[in-house]
Amino acid sequence: MSSMFSRDTIVKLQMKAARAILDVDFTVPSETMFTQLKWMPFHERVLCHKAIQMYTTVRGDTLDYLKNI
Repeated sequence: MSSMFSRDTIVKLQMKAARAILDVDFTVPSETMFTQLKWMPFHERVLCHKAIQMYTTVRGDTLDYLKNI
C-alpha cells in the first residue's frame, strides 16, 4: 500500500467518524455503528473493490494498461 496512511490509521479514522456522526461513546462496537450507518468496514471495502476490478479485467471491460498485466 503506497498511501500516506496505513490501513490501521484509516480504520481508526472510520471508527472515529462513525462515533462522531452517531454521537455514541467508546463502548459501542464498530459493527453496530457501521450497520446503523450502512457502511462497510474498510478492509471489506478494499476487498470488494479488488473483486470488482478483477471481474472487469477478466471480462475485458477495463483500461488497456490493466489488460496487459
